Amino acid sequence: MKTDKGGVFLKALIVMVVILIALIFLYGLLKGVRTGNNGVALLNTGTSAYGPTALSNSLLPIESSPYGTVDQVPGGQAVVPANSVVQGELSISSGSASSAQEPSLEYVVVRNQSDRSIDITGMYVRNGKGLRPISNQYNSWFYATADAVKIGKGVKFLSPEGTFVESDIILAPGEEANIVTGGQGSFPYRLPSAFETNKCVGYLLETNKYSFAPRFEKECPYVGDDPYISSMTVECRDFVRSVSRCQIPEKTDKFDFDQLSSVCKEFVRARTSYVDCIEGNREKPDFYTGVWYVFLSRPLELWASEYETIMLLDKSGGLIDKADY
Repeated sequence: MKTDKGGVFLKALIVMVVILIALIFLYGLLKGVRTGNNGVALLNTGTSAYGPTALSNSLLPIESSPYGTVDQVPGGQAVVPANSVVQGELSISSGSASSAQEPSLEYVVVRNQSDRSIDITGMYVRNGKGLRPISNQYNSWFYATADAVKIGKGVKFLSPEGTFVESDIILAPGEEANIVTGGQGSFPYRLPSAFETNKCVGYLLETNKYSFAPRFEKECPYVGDDPYISSMTVECRDFVRSVSRCQIPEKTDKFDFDQLSSVCKEFVRARTSYVDCIEGNREKPDFYTGVWYVFLSRPLELWASEYETIMLLDKSGGLIDKADY
């Protein structure tokens, strides 16, 4: 009987190729997946869009990104940080985090519920990305690195000239800060990344050039209460008293505004703008509202629509408060 040497060689070659492919696959599997201390398989992600993957339980600052100061806070072991010494003095609530569809409309709220003023500059808001296991292509699970964003300095007086003096954001008892994931508009007034609102900012809403979430309360002084209104004609007084708080009738009610006398028009113009409102009210004790807006200027949402844990951390990474949904 003849031996088919060619057939034997071909079979041996096929077996060797199969073994080689298996070894390559096994090597890739071992290199791509690593196991955490708790035995959960973690994908070796290398670096993220905002910096290197972090695995310890401490805050690891990295380079500032163009979207604000971002620090990677690990969640690989599904560990919630230890309690802060100021826990119970500040609270954090979910705001629009679960429902907002874009960064400029996504916000959470930090509130001072203590009886003393508290500096929140240098604190962090952190998502729960590191607490949610994610399946990968190897039928395993891994935990993504959580994102934490540092709260920076802010501007107390929102100057229409764009001359801003930055300082730490200090919340007095009962005051709050809306931490907005995205940015804000810059026309006609350039705005800082964080500022305290005042009783005149409602006029900025009338420009339709800014995105504020949540929207400002309209607390502008009522123009109809102006003491000089008594010097105006009856027609002018009737019109002025029909103007709502923070309304700019030259824009919103142009037809009726154009019917006014030139004297009445100037009277209304001089009292229905952000600049004029500031000039007449800045020195009053109730000028500031105690509500801050802090814009993180991130391009993407920070909070998940469900199964999220929103955390407020102190400067050392200690847990001050958290909100789950």
